[in-house]
Amino acid sequence: MVNAELGNKPRLIASTDLPGYSGWLGLAQVFRLERTWQEQETPKGDVRWGITSLPPSDGRCSPLRGQSQ
Repeated sequence: MVNAELGNKPRLIASTDLPGYSGWLGLAQVFRLERTWQEQETPKGDVRWGITSLPPSDGRCSPLRGQSQ
């Protein structure tokens, strides 16, 4: 997904809504990481989805960006 408004800055969206509907033990959050960039003046984009056992109160959301890219 390419969004010119995002520029080259990744956008991370996390939710705690899914764990209540899932039987996965330890599931705390699901996340979506959206990145955009340019290659030779052509806009490119990428969307990644993931799950984590880290709760939002843990405060370690930043490592998710590094591991997912």
